[in-house]
Amino acid sequence: MNNYRAILKKAGAVLVAVGAIDIALWVYCTINNLNYSSNFNILTVVIGILLIRGNLKVAHYITGFSAFMLSFIGANLLLLPFVNPPGLWVAEFKFRLVDTVISLAIAVVSTVLLAWIYRQLRSPSVVAALQSAGYPTSPPKFAFGIGIAVVIFFTVTWHFTLNGDAAAKAIELARAKYGEQYQYHLIGIRWSGNHTSATLAAYSDREIKSVMVEWER
Repeated sequence: MNNYRAILKKAGAVLVAVGAIDIALWVYCTINNLNYSSNFNILTVVIGILLIRGNLKVAHYITGFSAFMLSFIGANLLLLPFVNPPGLWVAEFKFRLVDTVISLAIAVVSTVLLAWIYRQLRSPSVVAALQSAGYPTSPPKFAFGIGIAVVIFFTVTWHFTLNGDAAAKAIELARAKYGEQYQYHLIGIRWSGNHTSATLAAYSDREIKSVMVEWER
């Protein structure tokens, strides 16, 4: 059973390395005014250090969290091809190839990393150590289910938003403001009292850009 410490150290070392790389990328992009969304950051480093020290409480919670995130990101990746219309995907790969590929690569790598972490923390020796310490050892089915349920909830909600009056209004205003030469797809909307602001992707055979419209209800 003492082998569990070696497994936790290995998993922790990987998390520390990933967190450090993520922080370095964030600093580099910030200095150079580049867009970068940090996914792991300092918290990942702290969790990694605690796992290296053999903290079973952290191992227990990270098992559930990794199960949640694994199902959440995995479900998002499966639904991703259906989120945007085909024409928008073509424009994304044509005019934003590097950004699009990097975003997809980060999602895939994150999924692989979470799957690996989950598998390490579900190793027989780690499970036995958790059981000896009084922690539940059954597979976190609830966490997996919640991750999928959250994706389904937001997907259904966004589907109705895209087909609602607000989306139609946003597209109408965008066409009036930016022209008929673009196709428009809602990518974000915000309500504040009677004020509504929406962000749309405007794309054509020549370019793709983000545009914003606002109106009072």
